[in-house]
Order: sequence, then C-alpha cells, then structure tokens
Amino acid sequence: MVLKSIINLIKNSNGWISFDRYMLEALYLNTQSYYVKNYGAKKNLGPFGKKGDFVTSASYGPWLAKAIAIKFRNLVNESPVSFKKSLTIREFGPGTGQLALEILIELEAFGCLPFKYELFDVSDEMMKIQKKTITNNLKKLNLMKLKNIYSWTIIKTDENFLPENYKNFKGLLVANEVVDSFPVKLFAWGPSNIKNGEILEYGISTINNQLILSSRQPDIRLSSIVKYRNKQAFKRGQVWENKRFGEWSLYLALWCKKVLKSLVWGDLLIIDYGLERTELDRPSRVDSTISAFSNHHQINDLNKCIENPGEYDLTHQVDFTEMIESFSQENIENLVLKTQAAWLIDSGVMEYVESTLKNEGSSRKYLMIKNLQNLLLDSEMGQSFLILDIRKRKITNNKSN
Repeated sequence: MVLKSIINLIKNSNGWISFDRYMLEALYLNTQSYYVKNYGAKKNLGPFGKKGDFVTSASYGPWLAKAIAIKFRNLVNESPVSFKKSLTIREFGPGTGQLALEILIELEAFGCLPFKYELFDVSDEMMKIQKKTITNNLKKLNLMKLKNIYSWTIIKTDENFLPENYKNFKGLLVANEVVDSFPVKLFAWGPSNIKNGEILEYGISTINNQLILSSRQPDIRLSSIVKYRNKQAFKRGQVWENKRFGEWSLYLALWCKKVLKSLVWGDLLIIDYGLERTELDRPSRVDSTISAFSNHHQINDLNKCIENPGEYDLTHQVDFTEMIESFSQENIENLVLKTQAAWLIDSGVMEYVESTLKNEGSSRKYLMIKNLQNLLLDSEMGQSFLILDIRKRKITNNKSN
C-alpha cells in the first residue's frame, strides 16, 4: 500500500520528506503508485478516459495526430537524403496509445511512414494497454502491417526519477501531457524585513499516521530559485507583496537537456498545460498550481491532494519559461512557443477538416467538430495548453543508435 510505504519513509527520514519525494512515491515508485499499478477491467484504459480520472487532447479525435503527422511529413521533406529512411518518432508518456495509433494512420495515408515509432513509458501496465489499443484498432482497419513499426521502451524510475541518458535518434520527439506530472518542490514566500522575503519549503510529515503538510528551511538551491524568480518578477514590475505558494521541479531543466541531447537531428514538441512566468509569478497568483484529479474532479486543496496517495493523479502548471531558458542554452536552431489553438491552426490541420469529415455519419461528424472546437476554444483547451516547438537541424557529432 502506497500510504504505508510513505509513512515508513517519513519515519526513516527524520519525520519529513519533501513534496517532490512524496510525488515520486505516490505516482511512480511503488507497485501501487498511480502511473504504475494495474487498474483492472473496470478501468480498461487505466487512469485515462471516461472510466478514468481525466482525458487528454489525444482523446479528442484525430486532430492533434493529424497536425503532428503533418509536422513529421514536413520534417521528412526537409531532411538530408541520407536521413529520410531512418527518421523515427519517439513519444514520451504515450497514455493509452491512441495518439501513436492515429499518427501512424495519418502518415500511412500521407505515404510517409517513419522508420520506427518508439513509445517510452514508466509502466509495464500502461504498455499493455497501449499494445492492446494499437493492435485491436489496426486489426479493425486492416492495417496490421503497421504494427512492426512500433517499439516499446520501459523507463526504469527510481529516486533519481530520470535515467542516466536516452538512446540517440533522428526524427521527431513528442511529449504530450507528460511534464505536468514531474515531481515538484513546494515553497512558500512571505514578506519580511529580509530583502528577498522569507522562504520555506513544504513537505510531508505525519500525525497519528495521517499525512500532513509541514515546512522547514529550504536548501540553498531552492532558496536561490525562489529569489531569482522574485527578482525576475520585480524587474517586470510584478512586485510580490503577499504570502504566496509556488512550485519548482528539480528535474525539468535536466530532462530538457537529456532529451535534446538524445535528438541528433530533428524537431521536439512539448504539449502541456502551463504558463510562462509572467503569468505563473504574477502578484495576484498566491496559491500553488498543484492539484489532484480523481474521477474527472479537480482537487485544489493541498491537504486533500495528499489524502490518498496512489489514488489521485497529481499535476501542476508547467513552467514553460524554465524550459525555454534551458533549451536556449543548448544547440538549437529555433524555438517557438504557441497556444495549442494557434499551433494547430498554423500546422495546416484546418485544411483537412472537410476531407476528414466527408465520409462520416452525421452524429460522428458532429462529435468530431465538437472535439475540434474543444481543442481550439479559449474556454476549453485552446489557450490553457501550450506547445513548445523546437527545431534542432544542425548535424552534431553524436552517434545515432
């Protein structure tokens, strides 16, 4: 049981663990952790879908897959002749496998299949769901010839969270709604007579075997990060005056560096819900963006978020500014951040709406149009989801596997 494991860990850690360590335990490190456990027949898609706790943009029809397929086709067209037959798509956190399925279906129609479609996941159980989703649908569509293009890689997760490195490749890397589940540290900043304000780190303790939030002094690195963000906000004219909570991931910048290093040549897409720091650190935002999801219900009370470890998804608004800062220090050719709505429109996907809907029945057509609207509308996912599109086309000396 995850709760028991966490309580024992706290007892063996002088009565306190950091919030990011709590997230690691609740989401990844135990056999019953949220993203690792077997959900059984009642939740045949794991935490995803109507029977699960949330839906992702991949659930809203073929539109995201079509846009990504267009991007890969463009990448192939722009690639050196020697690369064209070896370009691969690598997807981190493939969920149910639906996006991977639809991307290859679109690329089959384009006559532009990748050499391989690699699915990287932390969970054997999720891989079983992905294989079932892909195989069953390919059979129905008489496209079983595509099955051998797929390959799976398990990412072994330990207390360090990230592996030492990722296998090198050329092509397109896709991370759709992955980064928002990276473990984060939870901090509080409050005004004081100290120039940069008082900073505390919040983590988890126990009282009578119940998990509670408790604070301690932050380490030097977390303290430096919070002071840096406070200074950035001040320079923008966004002066912090009231006590505020926030979060920072120890792993985000490191992951950016690792995945970009693995990409010898190609493009990288990061799709997630999040904010730039102008919004994330504005003075009126005083609450943490950490929340839990259960049965399609969002829980924002941090005390309730830690009540049932292993039973709730834990997520946060991604700090896109940190990713931009990290990637900008690396060997990239171009970097663009857009809202999901703007990126989908600019991808050219709207040109395919009529042909995509042409052979659909009226009820199916209505649903597909509604799903497209959900991906584009400000009130739905159009503005709350951002897409970071990175271009790395300079040929490096890395050896590709």
